[in-house]
Amino acid sequence: AQTADRVSAFKATRAIDATPNVSTELKAKLEKVADSQVKAKGRIARPTALLVDKSGSMSLAIELGKRIGAMISAVCERELFVYAFDTLAYPIERPLIDGRPADDIASWERSLLGITAGGGTSIGVSIEAMRLKRQYVEQIILVTDEGENQNPRFVPTLQNYRTDLKADPNICIVRVPRST
Repeated sequence: AQTADRVSAFKATRAIDATPNVSTELKAKLEKVADSQVKAKGRIARPTALLVDKSGSMSLAIELGKRIGAMISAVCERELFVYAFDTLAYPIERPLIDGRPADDIASWERSLLGITAGGGTSIGVSIEAMRLKRQYVEQIILVTDEGENQNPRFVPTLQNYRTDLKADPNICIVRVPRST
C-alpha cells in the first residue's frame, strides 16, 4: 500500500477516523501508508506559509487546514510557517521527533489538535507576524471564508510585507463554503 499507484494518501487516515478502537499497531501502519503516499506525489521547493482562519464558525477551515498542513509539511523541502488566526496570529510549530522537525502526517495533525474556532477575523494579522519575524515566503496558502472584519487587513498588510521583505509571494486562497 505504501508504493501502490492506486492507493489514496488520505484514505488510510479516514479509515483510522471511521473505525473505533483501532489498535495502536494498525494505526501506526495506516499512518505510515498515508505518509508514504503523500511523499511520493512530489516536493515543495519554495518557502511556504499556511494561514488558517480559526475565527467564529470556521471549524471547516480548521479541518481543511489540518489536512493541508499535514500534507504539505511532509513534502516541504524549505521553510514552512503555519499560523492559525482570528484577531491574533497563533504560530503552529512543527512537531519534533528526536530533535528534528517531524514530517509525518500523524505528528503534524496532533500539533493542530488544540485549534478551535472563535473570535473575529483579521487575515492580515498572520502576515504582519511574519513580517515582524522576517519570515520570507514565496507562496501563501490561505484557508478562509474571506469574511475579514478586523484590522490589520489583508491587502495593506501584504503590501507592507512585500516592501519590507522584498518578496512577492503567490497567494492561493482555499475558500470554505459561504465564502465572501
